[in-house]
Amino acid sequence: MFVVGLNDTTAFLEAYLGNETALIAAIEAAYPLGVNEIETPYDQISQIFTEYFFQCTQARWANDTASIGIPAWRYYFNASFENTQAYPGLGVYHSSEIGLVFGSYQYTPANTTTQEYALSQSMMGAWAKFAKNPAGGPGWNQVGTGGAGAVLVGAADIELGGVYMSANASVISGAWDLGLWGNRYEAMGSGITVIDQYEVDYRCGLYEAVYDAVNAVG
Repeated sequence: MFVVGLNDTTAFLEAYLGNETALIAAIEAAYPLGVNEIETPYDQISQIFTEYFFQCTQARWANDTASIGIPAWRYYFNASFENTQAYPGLGVYHSSEIGLVFGSYQYTPANTTTQEYALSQSMMGAWAKFAKNPAGGPGWNQVGTGGAGAVLVGAADIELGGVYMSANASVISGAWDLGLWGNRYEAMGSGITVIDQYEVDYRCGLYEAVYDAVNAVG
């Protein structure tokens, strides 16, 4: 919603990064058109904006906080419903989960889906749990404490590792400490799924130098 009407990715990036042509080229290459529902320049700009301003900064904040011994929990919301859309086709946007957290999505019950109801119930429970006992967390691993899980490799072998990637039959190691609310790939989740942060943060390294520069100025 913050970039509605924008359709020139290079111009958008130049407005924030100036003449950093190598970085701009790397960012554009990391968000190719025709892949992962990025069909238009607007989709491309929207995903870049989401990660650059919200997702990757949140990841850095959470991980830096955990690294100095302050407990931190992080979630990633990935579900959209007709009765929580500010306008049709908006998708998942900043604060779009608030209606589910407080149950206010029910003001338009005719459009409520089974997934929406179940996801809202689960989220309200987690928020209440955290409010009652912040030190105990909302119900999943603290950032930086998730351990590797058992995964099926091939037809029968079990190994400790990460997410089994069927595309190239490899195992990626990682720590499970990011709570995912909603959809993961083609699965429409109605509760919390704990995943490796890298699954959604794999492009965040592109922006580290920019964040470092901003911190230096501050």
